[in-house]
Amino acid sequence: MTTGELAAWLQMPMSSRNDLVADEKALGQKDGHWRFHKTAIDAWLTARKRDARISR
Repeated sequence: MTTGELAAWLQMPMSSRNDLVADEKALGQKDGHWRFHKTAIDAWLTARKRDARISR
């Protein structure tokens, strides 16, 4: 998915998506434009939720 599709999927503004891209480059590949795999994003979201529950 493109960066715009990623922002829509995560329901976040494009500015937040830019921060995500900068912080989590392993989630996508840049070949002129950033591209993201939905399965990688879903796994990342699941891990973040799990880590948030553990750190409480």
